[in-house]
Amino acid sequence: FRDSVFSGEIEDTFNHALEAKKIIEKNNIQKKFNEYLYWGGFPWVISHPKDTDRPKYLRDLLTTTISKEILTQVDVRETQAFERLMVNMCLAAGTITKFGGFANTLGIDERTVSKYVDYYVESHWAFISSPFTFHRKVESVKENKKIYIIDTGIINMLCFKDESEFQSDKQYKGRVLENAVHNHLLSFKQTRFGAFQSSISFWVDDDSGREIDFILEVKNGNIPIEVKC
Repeated sequence: FRDSVFSGEIEDTFNHALEAKKIIEKNNIQKKFNEYLYWGGFPWVISHPKDTDRPKYLRDLLTTTISKEILTQVDVRETQAFERLMVNMCLAAGTITKFGGFANTLGIDERTVSKYVDYYVESHWAFISSPFTFHRKVESVKENKKIYIIDTGIINMLCFKDESEFQSDKQYKGRVLENAVHNHLLSFKQTRFGAFQSSISFWVDDDSGREIDFILEVKNGNIPIEVKC
């Protein structure tokens, strides 16, 4: 499947996907995948499926990272706003957003938001996706961004979604699914082309607002990818 994707062989890719579908149905992978979407993929969480401390572990993991690995390395004056920014990024995961909206919510200027987002990106807790352009008119879309978070479990815990609510809220679940697809596409791309690959682009039409979730650049062109829940 991987080789056919990056060689641009769409028919082969489709056929491999059909084979994968059979494996998914045979081994009840869909149920496991739903659990993964909710709890994420951190090793301790996966290895303790019945532990009631899993939500606390995920929140504590982020708190420890912020206090010990980020705040000790960079200049953050508004620590409360910095922590709240992660919650707001989780709420906005998978949607087109502008840093000005975060600035208004947090009560800080947009330049500071941009700097704080960079800190999360540099520490690999967040990823920024920019629009794919065919004619490099970057100035027309430079403010449109999408934000994705390192782990879907972190998103659900910071958004305070319990498991039953997560499964029933299709719109929210769709955004979490998109986050997971982004992270795996990025890993897929990095495995093929190197760790310097830092994002997967999306496409949006300036006039109609129509959007394609991801544009995966391959040997013979570009593959549009739409995520549906």
